[in-house]
Amino acid sequence: MKWEQDTRQYSSGKVLLLGKWKVGGAYYDSCHSKDDPNKYEAKCYLPGIKNSLDYYPSEGEAMDRVEAAVRYWIDKSEI
Repeated sequence: MKWEQDTRQYSSGKVLLLGKWKVGGAYYDSCHSKDDPNKYEAKCYLPGIKNSLDYYPSEGEAMDRVEAAVRYWIDKSEI
């Protein structure tokens, strides 16, 4: 797994790659109010795991949550 900067237009965050597939991301959400400390959303794109994994105060915490979800998915898969 490795993190890369998301290069899509109007995107501010990083995507998690498993091989060549995007399996998750950590993004800044500018729609949250100024007073809300949790401005980074953790997202997962794997089947069986909900898309939005909640909001976190820092990009690093959101990235950690995505990595934990992907590791859980890999551990529970029957490969």
